[in-house]
Amino acid sequence: MEKEIVVSFSWCLSSASLCWLTENHPKSKHRKKHYVFANTGRELTATIVFARGWMRDYLEVSLNVIEAKIYPDERKSTGFTIVDDWNDISMDGEPFEAVISKYGLPSIAFPHCTRELKINPIKAFIREHLGLQKDEYVEAIGMRFDEPKRVKNDPNYIYPLYDLGVTKQHVNDFFQEDYHRREIYGLQIEEFEGNCDFCYKKSHSKLMKMFAKHSSRFLWWDDMQEKYWELDTEIFRGKKLSRDLLIEGLDNKDAELEKDYDCACGRDW
Repeated sequence: MEKEIVVSFSWCLSSASLCWLTENHPKSKHRKKHYVFANTGRELTATIVFARGWMRDYLEVSLNVIEAKIYPDERKSTGFTIVDDWNDISMDGEPFEAVISKYGLPSIAFPHCTRELKINPIKAFIREHLGLQKDEYVEAIGMRFDEPKRVKNDPNYIYPLYDLGVTKQHVNDFFQEDYHRREIYGLQIEEFEGNCDFCYKKSHSKLMKMFAKHSSRFLWWDDMQEKYWELDTEIFRGKKLSRDLLIEGLDNKDAELEKDYDCACGRDW
């Protein structure tokens, strides 16, 4: 009996391409599939619109949206809650703040947010909601051929984009070559706006671009540092505090920014 496929959707173009490939490739189209996304509450609205349109309207498949469920006073692993209505999805960092309240602010030194906001909730969802044991499914991850360091040799995970030699350019071409994929169902954000808005894994250049375009969203991160009394936690690259980034953002709001590089925000298996 073939194993079921669980596709971890991260709401980027590569991940969207993975969902399309899983639905259409001869090796997977006949197998039972589950699509799941763990929302952190710090994605841009345009990203949510893209995910809903791509999965529900373009691919016409069901996407399970879940959010982390924290047990603040218990020594219990992070669980999940299911978001049944797109109108109820958290957009102001509620799941993220719940994680911070128990585990502290994430940073380069303590990168626990992926574990508590994505990995553990998805694992709990697969186990408790789908009722699948580890030997009954494989998880499809959207790493590309030009991301070899992020591909792990583990039989529990498959990397269809990597196996087929799909690169970032192929993904971009896939969306650009078709009007509907580009204009109606495409992801209408800049590259630096992807993932959590002011993720500490983003380069300094990306953070400055985010600040120039979405300065009000940065206040949430500054509030978290003050609210949870972690005023000395160096969150961002270069051992910077949130207040350091705030000052730099104000000073460089109209400055010419250097070339950026990809933020490797995702699941570190």
